[in-house]
Amino acid sequence: MQALKQQVKEQNQGFIHILKPLRPHNGDPYSLIFAPVAGSGGALPARRFASLGDLEVFLGQNLHLKPSSILDAIHELNRDGASFVYPVSLAIRQAKKMGLA
Repeated sequence: MQALKQQVKEQNQGFIHILKPLRPHNGDPYSLIFAPVAGSGGALPARRFASLGDLEVFLGQNLHLKPSSILDAIHELNRDGASFVYPVSLAIRQAKKMGLA
């Protein structure tokens, strides 16, 4: 029970990395990972999106990013094929529920 309370409270600061790979995975052209600044490292799970609209909704509604941050990230993604947002703060439990931990 104590460990669950810790997961709900503990906030991890990190980066959101968004990628538009040249060869999409299972037809999903956008991938997103949350990379915490602190921690033990290792492989990071990717959340995949079928459309740019789905990605934008996730960034706004689930991650609560400001509209200007979303627009900047999408602009960079379209220009470079990759983007990142920092800082993003997620509780461990929240990241797990979203498939980002």
